[in-house]
Amino acid sequence: MNMEKATEIVLAWELYEQGLSKSAIARRLGRNRESIRSIIVKYALMAGLYARWCKISGFRSSIIETILASPIGR
Repeated sequence: MNMEKATEIVLAWELYEQGLSKSAIARRLGRNRESIRSIIVKYALMAGLYARWCKISGFRSSIIETILASPIGR
């Protein structure tokens, strides 16, 4: 994955967390809504799985605590 794609994924997720609709994010990033939905679903899945692994293994950090407190980590 190149840096530009990684930046787009993180930006899409952060805009989504701020409450923007997928359609609004798609317009802002110049992508279609389905692409944004796919990005958000994949990011949420990865974050949730990582948070659960950290919870099981006992690893703790402020980032993990935030994920575990969100609907993704539950």
